[in-house]
Amino acid sequence: MLQKDKLHHAYCFFGKKDQILGELEIFFEKEMDIPTKKNPDFLYGDFDVFTIENARDIKDRHQMKAFGGKKKIFVISANSMTHEAQNSVLKMLEEPASETHFFLIFPTPERLIPTLLSRLYVVVRDDTNEAESDRAIESFIGASKSERMRQIKGIIDEKDKEKALDFLNKLESYLEKDIASKNNFDRVSLLSEIIKAKQYLNHRGSSVKMLLEHISLFF
Repeated sequence: MLQKDKLHHAYCFFGKKDQILGELEIFFEKEMDIPTKKNPDFLYGDFDVFTIENARDIKDRHQMKAFGGKKKIFVISANSMTHEAQNSVLKMLEEPASETHFFLIFPTPERLIPTLLSRLYVVVRDDTNEAESDRAIESFIGASKSERMRQIKGIIDEKDKEKALDFLNKLESYLEKDIASKNNFDRVSLLSEIIKAKQYLNHRGSSVKMLLEHISLFF
């Protein structure tokens, strides 16, 4: 999911903290040549609850220029994040500083607001859950139009934007892997539609039904 030449400005990893941190450290040190120790441009914070005060501290550091003149890296691990803090982080991600990248780590996505999730490149690092998610997405893609509609009926009936966003994130992740591994470029246009749907989902008054039906019928 991480490509040093095409690094997204903000990632969110869900899974086991120690596993994710180990993988990120290897990526930064070996692939990016970015020291994770004694480096003022690399900030790591581990929190039980990430609060608005923590967010303000990150914001101050975010606005500072990199000491080394290159990239600034923020790695934030937390069990949860307050609503105020999420909105503060969201504002930073809407106007990210140049050459600055965020890596957020949480056990599960349930408590993150949809607007924040939509700004993040979501990666699920629980291998079991990821495999199960891929199988579910494969089933969805391979189903008939009527069966695809049946599979997303629960999300549509509940008008649950968070569940809709989770579904779109999983679909996006699956298609990106499919395109990269099989050179299946005919699905690039579908990937573009999914990204648009995620953006529209955050608009006030947006329709979960219309957006998911559009994606379902796009195959």
